[in-house]
Amino acid sequence: MDNLKEVAKHFNKKSGEWKNKLVGKYHYWTYLANVKYIIKLLDLKQEDDFLDCGHGTGTYALLASKMNINTVGIDISREMHEIAQKRINKHGNPKKAKLIICDAQKTPFKDNRFNKIVSIYVPEATNINNLLNETKRILKPNGVVVFLLCNPFSPAGFISFLMTIFLKNYKWRKMRNPFTFKKFLRKKGFTVEKVVSFNLFHRSPVPWKIKYELTKFNLKFLNFFNKIPFKYLAFAVAIKAKKK
Repeated sequence: MDNLKEVAKHFNKKSGEWKNKLVGKYHYWTYLANVKYIIKLLDLKQEDDFLDCGHGTGTYALLASKMNINTVGIDISREMHEIAQKRINKHGNPKKAKLIICDAQKTPFKDNRFNKIVSIYVPEATNINNLLNETKRILKPNGVVVFLLCNPFSPAGFISFLMTIFLKNYKWRKMRNPFTFKKFLRKKGFTVEKVVSFNLFHRSPVPWKIKYELTKFNLKFLNFFNKIPFKYLAFAVAIKAKKK
């Protein structure tokens, strides 16, 4: 419980910072390019029942609602919840999206509720066994989940790892090895369908306009950038899995 309080406190504090960061045109376009890639990987369709697990500022839920997909978003941060709700009300389709404040490890949903789930960095803020058990419970048979994890082997990821050691405000964060995470998924009864490294230029010391073009280039040639050593340099790793 103490860990959950720390996580909620952290993201309550970060909510305003993240909201302001996305004001810049090229910063937002760079972020949006990565989000759209995850949505494509998830293969979202209008008939899906979709869960945005750890919705943050609500971008995934917002885009899904605009696609007229029945969408639910959950987050433990009240401030993130309020920002996401305002964005969906203004830019999305609030009739198609419902946001709930709750713990991803213990949700109020019935068994086999969703057939598509996206879980963005949530494994780093939760007990991995509890999270995967709950994800499996609420995911329909043959349902698909995409987990996004920070790659601690990348330069930016290694900095994040050091922050968990030396900064008190980041002690709650559990850096996962994304290349062995699939072992946990298989033990829990999932079939791993795809592992993709991307966001190679995250935190590059270049203007956002240039970073946006680099991000588009990275996404266009993912097959090349997923070869060694590039895949270990990318900041983010997406893992697509199916419930058996």
